[in-house]
Amino acid sequence: MKDIETRKQRAIRTTLKLMAAHRDTGNFESLPWPRNIIDRETKRIKLDLRNGDVDVDYLERVVRRSFRWNPQSVPMIPDDKLQLLRLLRTNASMSTLENHIRNGSELESQIIETANSQLFKGHSPVSSIRNAMVRLGMESLKFLIYQIVISKTLYRSKQFEGLVRKLQFKAIASAHFAREIASWINYQSDEAYLAALVHDIGEPYILQLMDVLQLDMEEELAIGILKHAHSETGATILKRINVPLQIINAAESHHDFAGQGLQTTSVLCAAADQICFHLNLLDEKYWNISVSRLPFRLLGISNEDAEIIIERCQDILDGLLE
Repeated sequence: MKDIETRKQRAIRTTLKLMAAHRDTGNFESLPWPRNIIDRETKRIKLDLRNGDVDVDYLERVVRRSFRWNPQSVPMIPDDKLQLLRLLRTNASMSTLENHIRNGSELESQIIETANSQLFKGHSPVSSIRNAMVRLGMESLKFLIYQIVISKTLYRSKQFEGLVRKLQFKAIASAHFAREIASWINYQSDEAYLAALVHDIGEPYILQLMDVLQLDMEEELAIGILKHAHSETGATILKRINVPLQIINAAESHHDFAGQGLQTTSVLCAAADQICFHLNLLDEKYWNISVSRLPFRLLGISNEDAEIIIERCQDILDGLLE
C-alpha cells in the first residue's frame, strides 16, 4: 500500500512539472486566423466599446463567431499539433507517431524527460524518442501528448496570466480528482483523467481570444464570459480535435449533466468540480457552483464515501502544492 501511495505522489509531481514547464506566454503571430479578420474584429469591438454596447452577451457572440474565421482549424493550436492530436484517434503505428513527434523538438524532449522520470524510470536512462515511447507504452504516450500539447498551446495569456495559472492548476487537480473518483466506481481511470483535464478547455481559449483582440477588461468581466461560454466553446474545440464523444460530452454538459441524459464523464467532471470547490480551488464569488452531493449520488457513491474521497483528494492536492 505504501508503495502505491509513493508512486501516486511521484505521478502527481511529474504531472505538475509537465504543466508548469509550459506557462510561457509566447506570441500570437502564428494563429490560424487571417490578420485582416482579427484587425476587423478589433476595430468593430473598440467602436462598440465606445458606444457602451459591450457586455457578456456581446462577447459571447464574438467567441462563437471566432470559430467561423477558419472553420477547419482550432484557433491557438498550430496545424501540425492539431494533426498530431487527430492522429491519436486512429490506429496509427508507433513509427507514424514518432515521425510526427520528431517535427516538434519540445514535445520530443518532454516525452524523453517523462520516460526518465521517477514514474517510468527503468534500469537505465533512455536518450532516443523511440525508446522513450516504448517505455511509456501507447496508452500513456497518447495521454501525455494530449496533456503537453493542450498545456503548451492553450494555457497562456498576456493579460490574464494569473487567472490562466489558476485555471491550469485547477485542470491538473480536477484530472487527478476524477481519476480518484473513477477508482471508486470501476470506471476507466485514464478516460476520467483526460475528460477532467480538458472539460474546461474553453476557458483558456476565451482568454487568449481576448488577448488577440486586444481587449483590456477587468478580470470579473472576463470570468463572466467564461461562465457563459466555456462549455459550448470547449465542446467545439474538442470536436475539431476529434477526441472521443464521451470527452466532448464532459466539456459540453458538466454543468447540465442531469438534463443531457446520464453521461458518466460529465458527472465525473461535475463531481471533480465539487471537490475543487470544497478545497477552495474555485472562488464562490465568481463561479456559479454550490455545495452538492448530487454528482456523487448519481455515480452511486454514498455521502460517507464522498467524504473519504474528498479527504483523499486533499492529500493529492497537498502533493500538488509541495
